[in-house]
Amino acid sequence: MRSRQRRAGKMTLVKGTLTGEEAIGLLNMKKDIVGTTVIKVHNNFTMDLESEDQAEKFIVNFNKGNIALRYTDQLRCRVNIPLLRLDVGAGKHVNPRVLSPCSPRDPFYHIHADCVGRVFLPGEPHIHFYREGYNDWWAYPPEGFTDMSDAAKTTVEFLGKCNVSNLPSIQRALFP
Repeated sequence: MRSRQRRAGKMTLVKGTLTGEEAIGLLNMKKDIVGTTVIKVHNNFTMDLESEDQAEKFIVNFNKGNIALRYTDQLRCRVNIPLLRLDVGAGKHVNPRVLSPCSPRDPFYHIHADCVGRVFLPGEPHIHFYREGYNDWWAYPPEGFTDMSDAAKTTVEFLGKCNVSNLPSIQRALFP
């Protein structure tokens, strides 16, 4: 797989990864947590998932920044392909300025065209979804999260968006 490249404001498309339909199918696939179903959101963690038929493996990462209210939840498939990523408190992000193809089955189909060239300012939450030829370069306003200042609750809601069946228990820090 080729990684993304940005040179002089131009992007080189990523080739040889997933099609858009494959990405949608992988996101919609029911998944189960493998191993422990207790997570500690005061620490960074990685969690293994697998499809119900055990044919596909996934990885969820939670990375907490050193700055208050800065964290990332990410679902990866096939070892290193980012499928869905929620950034809270992250830096500036700029979407591609060219409209890419988007299936009506895509979870962001209803707002995709409005997000061409969209700029998310530093600290503005956004959610990335894999887009064929663009990897995870596309971001959208997050929908369906009740309180993003609560990393534990948001992580469980993120796992719900990833179609995880056996949602984990959360172990909170004794001292925030």
